[in-house]
Amino acid sequence: LYCAVNPDDYRKISCCSTAKEMWDKLEVTYEGTDQVREAKIDFLTQEYEMFRMKEHEKIDDMFDRFSKIVNDLHALKKTYTDRDLVRKILRSLTSEWRSKADAIYESIGTSNVTIDGLRVKLVMKKFCKLLRKKEKVEDGPVCYGCGEAGHIKNKCPKSGRNARQKAYISWGGDSGDESTDQDDDETANLCLMAHEDQTDDVQE
Repeated sequence: LYCAVNPDDYRKISCCSTAKEMWDKLEVTYEGTDQVREAKIDFLTQEYEMFRMKEHEKIDDMFDRFSKIVNDLHALKKTYTDRDLVRKILRSLTSEWRSKADAIYESIGTSNVTIDGLRVKLVMKKFCKLLRKKEKVEDGPVCYGCGEAGHIKNKCPKSGRNARQKAYISWGGDSGDESTDQDDDETANLCLMAHEDQTDDVQE
């Protein structure tokens, strides 16, 4: 024990004469007295019972939080069976995951899966959902404007801005908001020239 402990712990046990005495002192140091240990167990048990998945929380993050509570309880010699842990997780999921939890429960129940196995199944179901969503987009209509799948040309987000710019340019070129007398004169001259051409044709 002398060689296995750090300097601070060595100073605590250096005056002990037996290994049992050393162990008891280290146990009190890290786990506390029986009263302290019971208080920790009560606190962690309450956290376990009140545990819920947060909104928009990733499944891996949720399992990490849950595992920390379970591991801390295990260190204090309070354990749960895999069946209890699986049932607790399934009850703690948000509505987004409820259908997936029900599907797992109906297919395999809670007796034939471990907590790690449940984690893998939930992650796989999320992955499959994203994959089906991607395939659905890829199988959708193809836009003839940008060539991408998932929308048609008149709904294309890329062509809308260009169309507005072209319309503005065309409108500005045909008849802008600002006009001058010179423009009116040029228009009148053009009309007059066309009239003169028609008159010459008749005389000829």
